Amino acid sequence: MNVGSGTMQIRLSPGLNATEQSVTLYHEVLESASMQAFYRKSLPPFLADLSEAELDMLAQMAHEQFGPASVENLTKFLHAVGF
Repeated sequence: MNVGSGTMQIRLSPGLNATEQSVTLYHEVLESASMQAFYRKSLPPFLADLSEAELDMLAQMAHEQFGPASVENLTKFLHAVGF
C-alpha cells in the first residue's frame, strides 16, 4: 500500500471460494483505510484497537450485510464504519 497516494494492490490466495474472496477484500480494504486514517489522524475511534480476529469478524459481517465485495458495497461499508 502506498499511504501517500492511497493506492494499494491486493493479492488473493488461489483456491479461495467467492465468499472467502469477498471477506478477504472487505478485511484488506478496511485495514488499509484504517492505516491511511491513522496517519492522517482521522481514524474512527472504535477501529483503533481491533485485533486481526476482530477485523476478520467485521469483514465477515460486512459480507453478510452488504453482499459480495464490490466498489459500491465496499464504499457503503466504509461509510457505515465512519470513513
